[in-house]
Amino acid sequence: MTDLLAGPRGRRLCWAVLGLPEIGLFDVPHADIEAAVDTTVQRLSAADAAMDARLFDALGRSVDFARYWQEPDECDEAIAAETVRELLRPVADAVLGCPLTAWWATPLSGPQLHVGFVLDDRPTDPPLTGASESLRDWHAEQTRLNTRFGNLDAAHWERTSGTWWSAPSHPARLVITTRILERGPVRLSLVEDSLGWTRAVCSPVSPVRGPRAFEIGGPADWADLVMRFPLDVSESRGPDWWRATGRRGRWSIPDWPSVAGSYDAVHLSVLGYLTTAGAAVPVGDAASVLAGWSPDETYWLADVLQLTGSPETWSRGTSDTRWHRVD
Repeated sequence: MTDLLAGPRGRRLCWAVLGLPEIGLFDVPHADIEAAVDTTVQRLSAADAAMDARLFDALGRSVDFARYWQEPDECDEAIAAETVRELLRPVADAVLGCPLTAWWATPLSGPQLHVGFVLDDRPTDPPLTGASESLRDWHAEQTRLNTRFGNLDAAHWERTSGTWWSAPSHPARLVITTRILERGPVRLSLVEDSLGWTRAVCSPVSPVRGPRAFEIGGPADWADLVMRFPLDVSESRGPDWWRATGRRGRWSIPDWPSVAGSYDAVHLSVLGYLTTAGAAVPVGDAASVLAGWSPDETYWLADVLQLTGSPETWSRGTSDTRWHRVD
């Protein structure tokens, strides 16, 4: 059974849906929460356009507050308390039962868009070739980072912050795609550690054949992927993930070049993100954190995509959360 409150991002989504202000560890307004829960559960049952917008905005807030390079913010810590989680339980159940969230659990399918955010003069075209070379560069960088961090003494190691993501990015340059909704491509609005982009070029792509896709729909899927294709990153991720989760010990992530031997793509559903991201997921005698991977993103590990249409430009104002297609 899916537990939306098991992970920090799912809990933050439920809190954001309530529309209450952010809280700290010592100012939990139980009466206000109970009143907001009753109202929100009723509104979720209506499943109207206003609630659709509210749910998407709540998703955005959950993603915006993800941070795996330091301790959780006060609101994430406060709503992790068992008393608050129990208050949020009806909201979590109502969110999962709402018809508006049915797409959150759907696998990779349908039209896909590559979103290239415009930053300086960097290219925005999807990198349709060179995936295997890019993954080799990624693996070499992980080896270098583990050696570098492993050479630090204990005091410096604990104070160090650096590599915190587990997605196959930086320095790998792979195609990342997402689906398109009425409001636009999902990835435009839901990006972990966003740089505040206001312009993007979105290119429609599709695989030339039926792709071998791995679906991350929850913590068990992430643990299975890491267990099957393990790469020890205890030295390079340890300082940041210890601060983010409070756990000390060994850490692993998927060895992405090895994953590419079995799969063309790996898709993270919205529900997979909300239940998995930011938590210390047990993997044998180690653990792993799904980090730097946004909801409904698919990473393509093989050169199997082709352009299927003309790129479109999307933009937004610096203080606007909604993106608009540029005619």
